[in-house]
Amino acid sequence: LSGTAPGTLTSTVTGSGTTYEISVSGMTGSGTVVANVNAGAARDSASNLSAASTSTDNTVTYDVTAPTVTIDQAANQADPTTVSPIRFTVIFSENVTDFDASDVRLSGTAPGTLTSTVTGSGTTYEISVSGMTGSGTVVANVNAGAARDSASNLSAASTSTDNTVTFNVIPPPVPLNVTIDQAGSQIDPTNVAPIRFSVVFSSAVNDFTAGDVTLSGTAPGTLTSTVTGSGTTYEVAVSGMTGSGTVIANLASGVAQDANGNLNTASTSTDNTVTFKVNNTRLRAAASFGAFGGGAGITNQGVNTVVRGDIGTTAASSTITGFHDSTGDVYTETPLNIGNVTGRVYADAPPPVIFNSGGPFGGNAQTKAIADAAAADALRVYNDLAALPTTAPDPSAAGELSGLTLPPGVYKAAGGSFNILPGGTLTLDAQGDPNASWVFQMNTSLNVGAIGAGATPAKVVFRNGVGDAGNVYWQVGSSATINTGAQMVGTIIASAGISLSTAGEVILTTLDGRVLALNASVTMVNTIINVP
Repeated sequence: LSGTAPGTLTSTVTGSGTTYEISVSGMTGSGTVVANVNAGAARDSASNLSAASTSTDNTVTYDVTAPTVTIDQAANQADPTTVSPIRFTVIFSENVTDFDASDVRLSGTAPGTLTSTVTGSGTTYEISVSGMTGSGTVVANVNAGAARDSASNLSAASTSTDNTVTFNVIPPPVPLNVTIDQAGSQIDPTNVAPIRFSVVFSSAVNDFTAGDVTLSGTAPGTLTSTVTGSGTTYEVAVSGMTGSGTVIANLASGVAQDANGNLNTASTSTDNTVTFKVNNTRLRAAASFGAFGGGAGITNQGVNTVVRGDIGTTAASSTITGFHDSTGDVYTETPLNIGNVTGRVYADAPPPVIFNSGGPFGGNAQTKAIADAAAADALRVYNDLAALPTTAPDPSAAGELSGLTLPPGVYKAAGGSFNILPGGTLTLDAQGDPNASWVFQMNTSLNVGAIGAGATPAKVVFRNGVGDAGNVYWQVGSSATINTGAQMVGTIIASAGISLSTAGEVILTTLDGRVLALNASVTMVNTIINVP
């Protein structure tokens, strides 16, 4: 007996005549066992001794070593992954049989009923795992005794370098919605650049830039934008307008994305259009003012007043009552007297006592200087308007404008005043010219509509909607009264005071224009003023 198998090998012999069987035992480990018959081992009937044995194959491999096995992520398996099935590679140390899916033990944190399939043969197999219904880890192991080699040795339990894969369920796409509207402090219409828009995303983005903003509208020029902000909220500032027109800002779909890779939908808006007007060269410093109270101030009564522009006086800021402006400065408001100025309040000291962080911003030398400049330009324009030669006679000879349709021109009240009766309408016919202008000259007063809840409001309109309120002027020698519910257009410059509506009235009075009182105060009740 010889070979490589360790141990004290012994044999037993059975048989007779010509044929015998040798049984070898005593091997304590794997290796070869070789058997030979020595010369002279046996004799025949004539006492001839046998020769040494010859063999075709007298070597047997004794195998008692269990196959080892490793299981790891397949070479092409992404980790983490969102794709099923997840693949693992199984490698045995020698060829095995009987290996199938029932020999694979699956675990981990991924929910679901996990199942596996097995492909391959010999030493190498691939396991494909599916059934994950949520995010988590998938771990694969091969049980001990899973397969057997040619000597029927059962395999050992698997070892691994990395037999864990993280599976992530892709959440359903979450719409990344975005709105773009005029910024809260944006005056519309405005003659000031830049024009500001507020952009709000439904979740935070970090790749929103000026190049993502689509600008359109009728304002001429090479419009450009800058973007500030972060997270969900941004501000877009648009400049480059060289003439009057609209500026519109939008966001196309897919220009920004959130942390989950969701791309934005196209923007929606409540109001993403701002009208830009080139500075009124006639009014100059007074152009941005919706109301100016000379040296006497401005008073608001009611909670629905909005002045879309600036207001001011050359007097102390304390003569401005019932208003707050875009900076957060508050000028003697009460629960019943709240007026929203979308621009600024310009007046002399003292500064207001209620204000936002960083304030107060008004009631100082700078705001007084701006008010003084506006007062000077308002007076200059008043005198210029009064000096204009008339191009048409008093259309009614009695100063009554109700029911009339007037082409552009300079009209002077023959009796000193112009009136529009309650329920009456004055129609301004631009005759197709959007830049047409009208000037109404009065030595005394202007009266529009009548006092009282039962009175039908008067109004001034443009025929077919063609015309610009910025090109309509009312030069009033004394006072102007715009009564409750009136719809008025134009810049009213009066030597004395100007009143809009009456105390206690809740019906809105609307003016697309300005009220500039040179030497007295302006009072308003639930009034909307839109500066052209």
